[in-house]
Amino acid sequence: MTYRYRKLKAADKQYYDFSAINGTHASIKIIESDRGLGKSFGLKLRCISKVLESGLFIWVVKTELNRKELCKNDGYGLWSNILATPSVPDLIRDFIVLLTTKSDGSIFAGDRLVGNIITVNQFEQLKSNDYSLNLKVLVFEELIPEKVDIRHFGSKNDKGTAYKIGSIIQTLTRDIAGIEVWGLCNNIRPNDPIYSALGIANKPCGLHLVVDNGKVVVAYHKVDGRREYPTWYAKQKHSKNYELEILLGSKLDNSTTDIMPLPERCTLLWGYVYHGMYMRLCLENGTYYLQHVPKARCDICSIYRLSKSDIDNNAIYHKQRIQYLRWLVDNNKLIYCDKTSKNLCKNYLT
Repeated sequence: MTYRYRKLKAADKQYYDFSAINGTHASIKIIESDRGLGKSFGLKLRCISKVLESGLFIWVVKTELNRKELCKNDGYGLWSNILATPSVPDLIRDFIVLLTTKSDGSIFAGDRLVGNIITVNQFEQLKSNDYSLNLKVLVFEELIPEKVDIRHFGSKNDKGTAYKIGSIIQTLTRDIAGIEVWGLCNNIRPNDPIYSALGIANKPCGLHLVVDNGKVVVAYHKVDGRREYPTWYAKQKHSKNYELEILLGSKLDNSTTDIMPLPERCTLLWGYVYHGMYMRLCLENGTYYLQHVPKARCDICSIYRLSKSDIDNNAIYHKQRIQYLRWLVDNNKLIYCDKTSKNLCKNYLT
């Protein structure tokens, strides 16, 4: 098994350009970028194109709640952004209108089953499904989950959800001819076990290819939004509704000198509370940052994704959060933005 890598030229388009990764003809294609680049939109169009060729697609979401949201109103949750886009060809728009989406996630064109919306927990059932040989497109809406559970990483007695997903993906691509497996990710964990199982962990921005016996098995595009899509990046950065501005509280006063500013594009993972003092764990380009933020400077519940009971109890004892933070510390993968966060973290883990 060999590896190839190249940087991609600036596309400078408003939405993600699939031409480079499609040109690899890999069975497994993974795209990692910031939100809003149009990854999901493009793959919905690809699913419809395969359905028109008598194929079947499966759309994998995180939870049962996510699945219900996409299924409601006869699948409008899944197709709404396509139906609302005038530039989409009338053939595709008219076909989508004719689709029927059941409450269990199955999608029909007349009497023909053309798609399914399932959760990650249901994913293991794919191997035994009667229609699996007709499966042409498998899309993971969020291949690398933002909210981690200890089951994701596994233990000595259980290899974990991430390892199982990676193994099943490899099995499907081996057993079903012509299948395309797509994984969509935000910039979360470059060393996630799913990446490790596919041989693409801790890679820099660019297009990475895993080649086996002369065939490209995995194509992984880690998008550098600032360089590859400068127009889109500038638009996102200055958008009033920019999601990360809200999540990270960038409108807050950060004039206190003992706090190192977080990187501009980092993603909030979650918050920790220790004896009434607050820390937030963030990720940017594979680097984890822990920052102490004074209570008076933020709305605790919104910034830290905490419930009122979390605040009232003055501490969070979610096992997976503690274990993940300890793993980062033990492996020297954590940067402390200030002395307070370092001391808090040390006391929090003892």
